[in-house]
Amino acid sequence: VVVVFLVVAALALGPAIQIWQVGAREMVILILAMLVGILVLVPAQRILNLSFVLWIITFGFGWRTIHVTNNLNIHPAEVLAWLLFFAIFAHSVVRRVPLDFSIQPLILVFMLLAVFGIFTGLSFGIATVDTVIQESKIFFVLIPSYYIVKWLVVTRADWERAALLGGLV
Repeated sequence: VVVVFLVVAALALGPAIQIWQVGAREMVILILAMLVGILVLVPAQRILNLSFVLWIITFGFGWRTIHVTNNLNIHPAEVLAWLLFFAIFAHSVVRRVPLDFSIQPLILVFMLLAVFGIFTGLSFGIATVDTVIQESKIFFVLIPSYYIVKWLVVTRADWERAALLGGLV
């Protein structure tokens, strides 16, 4: 079914890409959107663990980002962090497994600092909206990153696997 869907999608999108002059950035966004669909529709534990590995690997991309504006760019690891966070949440809802949403106080302090920085930057006209988002989004990606690791790294074997992969990356 997946192969047939991909062939049909390729046949349908092939001419459209040439007509609309779709570039690499749009293709990456399209691929990430398809991954979102797959993860949301099929949030199996094996896919979540594989997505966690993929998320760790994306840290090896370095500074390769998708430039939304001149002052705002998005790293694939950020997109996958939020995607994986929502996929784990959807998985728990479907399986009716409760998740632990407790959070460390230090992360809440970082969130408050980010909100204060956004408020200061926007209210005094120090920076544009996209610059403020660019500078503060690192604080907000702490939330899904924290929960992803908390929910998927459960055993010592999980921790060793993640640490080894992170070290390799």
